Amino acid sequence: MLWQQSPSQVQCAASGPEQELPVRLLLWAPNGVGLHYNGPGMNAYRMLSNLTPADPLTVALAHGYPSQSTSDVFAKQHFVAPVNGSIASQAAFIWHGCRWLSRQRGRFDVFYGLQAFDFTVRPAIAAQKAGIPAIVKVVQHKADLADRAGWRRLLGRAKSRREQVADLSGVVAISDAIFEELVEYGVPERKIARIPNGVDTDRFRPRTDCAESRAAWNKLGWNDEPTILFVGAVIPRKRPHLLVEALGILKSSGISARLILAGPVREPSYGSRIRQLIDELGLSDNVVWTGFVPDVARVYRAADIFSLPSRNEGMPNALLEAMASGLPSVVTGIPGSSDLVRHGQEAIVVEPTAASVADALKQYLLSPKLQAEHGAAARKRAVEMFGAKQILQRHIRLYQRVIQGKDAADA
Repeated sequence: MLWQQSPSQVQCAASGPEQELPVRLLLWAPNGVGLHYNGPGMNAYRMLSNLTPADPLTVALAHGYPSQSTSDVFAKQHFVAPVNGSIASQAAFIWHGCRWLSRQRGRFDVFYGLQAFDFTVRPAIAAQKAGIPAIVKVVQHKADLADRAGWRRLLGRAKSRREQVADLSGVVAISDAIFEELVEYGVPERKIARIPNGVDTDRFRPRTDCAESRAAWNKLGWNDEPTILFVGAVIPRKRPHLLVEALGILKSSGISARLILAGPVREPSYGSRIRQLIDELGLSDNVVWTGFVPDVARVYRAADIFSLPSRNEGMPNALLEAMASGLPSVVTGIPGSSDLVRHGQEAIVVEPTAASVADALKQYLLSPKLQAEHGAAARKRAVEMFGAKQILQRHIRLYQRVIQGKDAADA
């Protein structure tokens, strides 16, 4: 399994000869790196923020995000070309990126790309042609490398991309389901590093007491009532509308609670649909939209229950943050989420229906004892298995292995 190494094994492995090899890493992040609700980029930023001068790693960033901010995490930042959802911008980004990489021989030791789409995989191949070992991180099950419908399937781009990924020096699988998917696609197991996402367990921590929670409510302008939290982009794939519907069911049964939707609305039509649903159910006083939150850690500490009823995830950062913050969770039983929490121990796993979500929320709302038990178990699991510092060290050892021509998979 992804967490097959205990903390003590991590420390012992870190003291081996691979740890002494310095690494000049090129982080390839088309959508940028930082706290702007881009899952892979946000996770990479938080992990790399744990770098110390003693670590044998320096990082340069290559990206296509016009609003990318500067950061001390990176030795250098390279803006390749602007990229967005259009095919034209992605094609231009790939063209500029491959030309730029062809001139980088000897400047970097490893290329590490976020997401296994064309705008990362094709530059990864260009990096290898320039003599730079390349690794790509697959972040979403049955998405990054899966066949698409319609004309894209006819072009065979996903099939070609899978073949290219199999030729890279390494691939990172963040969940068991992604590992199995890669094997099905013919990627040799020796090339697959099974490394989950990590979370900063110092920044994301449980509240000290109820007084801290109430203080946060006052600062945020909220009244004193049980708080359910959703964190992430408000998009159909994450299905926050199920939480609104569940809140309506709870209200009709006499249970009052507040729902926080913390994240940007990425699809206006979907956001309008949720707002209409809130009005229809008479929940305007029960749902708070925060939009982008720079310091989301304090919002977790102001909440009682976390919920993410997604249709598909890789390994959700928001769920990791909720775990580290000591929150019990209500989640759908999808790959990624099921790698992190277990039904009846750290979470209640539900069917993707409003009734199922409402029933799980009701169990927590009516039992502070169950909330506390699952929240404490979630915090313990996050610290022991997914701490960002130990995940960073596993990445460093991965880079060192491929530099030496070794297999990407842990021995």
